[in-house]
Parts: sequence; structure tokens; C-alpha cells
Amino acid sequence: MQSRATTYCLLGLTLLYLGTGSCLAQSSWEVLKQVGKLATRASERNTTRLPVLGMEVNWLRATSGEKLWQRAHGLPNLGLSLAIRNVGNPALYGYDASLVPFLEFNLLRRPHTAVHVRHGTGLGYVTRRHEPSRNPDNQLLSTHLNAASFLKVGLEARLGKYLLAEGGLDLRHLSNGNLFLPNLGLNTLGLYAGLQWASAPAAPSRPGTLDRRRSRWGWSPSLALGVSQQRKAGPHQFDWQLSTLAVFQHDLRFRALGGAEALFRQGQLRQVGILLGEEVLFGRLGVRYLLGGSVYNAFDTGFLYEKVGVAYYPFRFNSEVPQGMYVGTSIKAYGFRASFVEVSAGFVF
Repeated sequence: MQSRATTYCLLGLTLLYLGTGSCLAQSSWEVLKQVGKLATRASERNTTRLPVLGMEVNWLRATSGEKLWQRAHGLPNLGLSLAIRNVGNPALYGYDASLVPFLEFNLLRRPHTAVHVRHGTGLGYVTRRHEPSRNPDNQLLSTHLNAASFLKVGLEARLGKYLLAEGGLDLRHLSNGNLFLPNLGLNTLGLYAGLQWASAPAAPSRPGTLDRRRSRWGWSPSLALGVSQQRKAGPHQFDWQLSTLAVFQHDLRFRALGGAEALFRQGQLRQVGILLGEEVLFGRLGVRYLLGGSVYNAFDTGFLYEKVGVAYYPFRFNSEVPQGMYVGTSIKAYGFRASFVEVSAGFVF
């Protein structure tokens, strides 16, 4: 099966190569080998620990600096990742395939080496899911199609004019956001190594001098609807949430968020939380990372929770950063266990 996964990845590479057309004159592609392990807690799995093995094919393209957010972030690379892996126990969990767009940021760059971080979110498909009669021991995922995200920290070294070697740490997560149970989530921690080929010699990144400092206060009200399943084969719950956040734009790329939210289920107040976090800005898109703490909680959950999501601003009332109305989606989780998926609408004043 591993050789078959390699064949599929190479086929995917060919399709990516053909599909990108003339833009490959400024792009590169890479083939990576992955090895790792399941990171979901052993007490939550009725299975033997086995290595996670996979292949990954990535397409990357450097940003030009034409847009302000590209220069503000130091000219990151845009990428698309196709990965196929076994997930620790093929008989129980099968194999997964994911297609994830991502951004690559250089943390440190030298003439022949670089340290980068990659982060992306897309879609993942698993061949085996939880089924009460045929696969009851699989408690990780109950749906074939899931959200997939990864975080990579890597080191690359130039071997020649067009060729680079690279390797690093890979953290991945697959989940359906608690839309269907069970959903402990598929978490893996691993290493990767491989080669990258560039269709043109690499040009040095020169984002230019840019004053990123900002100092502006605002506020943001929002309304969100969360959807989840609280017990197997049970009805879906719908949670309405009202929030108000103070917004401090302290950098062209970042703004701090802080405030409170209230959650209502079936018309009753069930949770009140304090939120603190950061929004990372990429043009009309904002990626939000929030940490919450409950001051009132009628649920049997922990005190701390996280919300990670995106906000899209269709209108721009400021030439530098997105403002005004936005629509978004995010996942609320306690630790690595999802609570629900939400959709939201709000306004940044």
C-alpha cells in the first residue's frame, strides 16, 4: 500500500504541475517522506501503537510583494499540499488523504539555508471511520470527510542552483468539529524530509523597508451559531453566541482582541466566557486565535477553551487593514477535543 501511496502522490504532482501552467516559471515543487505517531491519548484508543507513514507532494510559489500584506509579512510563499498516509493502524483507521493550501514564512534566511514555518487548513478524507457494527473500536473519527490542518517547522539547505533538501517537524490534526460523534480527532506528530526543485533560480527576498507599527483602538460585536452533536446518534444542538471584543491594532499584520461572550442553548444562558487573542491579517482575510476562560459554565467541560477560525471582510473601509462587516467560521475546542463548529457575522469599528 505504501508504494501505491507513492504512485498516487506522484500522479498528484503531475496534475499539479500541469494545472499550474505558465506560473511554474516562478514556482517550485517538492516530494516529502513522513514518519510519525498518533498523538491522541492512548487511554482514548483501543489499538496498538504503530508508526504513521506517508508521502507528501507540495507546490509552492513566491509572492511578488504587489500587495501590502505580502510585504508586511516578508514575502511569504503560497503553497498547496497533497498528502497520503496510513494513520497508525490501517485495519482500524485506514488511510487518509488531505489537500491543504498553506502559507510559508521564513523565520531565518541565509544564502544557502533557511528556517521556515508553514501553516494551512483544508480538507482530509479517511478511508475507515467509526461504524457501530463493522468498526466500533475506531473512536477517532465518525465521518470520511473532515477538516485537516497542519503546522510545520522546517530547515532547508540549498544543494544546487535548482535543488534544495529539507526536513523538519510536522503536527497534523483531522476533525469534523464535533458535528458527528465519536470525534476524538486524529492527531499526529512526526518528522519529514525530502527534496524541493525550483523551476527558476531563487531570487533573494527583498520586502523593503516598511513601518509596520500601528496604534488604533476599536471594538467588534458579533453573533455566531454553533452546531454540534452531544451524544452518538443524538439530535444536533444549536448554540447562539453573542460577543463584544475590544480591538487594538498594534501592527500592520496583527491586532489584539479581548472581551466577553455569552452562549445560549434553547433560549437559556449556559456559558459566559472571557476571550483574549490575536488576529493575523492577510489582505481581506483574518485568522483568529482566541483563548477563553469560563466565568459561568452549565456544561460538564473544562475551564479553558480555544477558538481558531477565519474572518472574511468583503468591504474595506481602511486602505491598510480590513475593517467593517465580516463573515467567518471557527472551531471551539477544549484542549485537542472539538466542541462545535460555528459560523459568525460581525463588525469591526
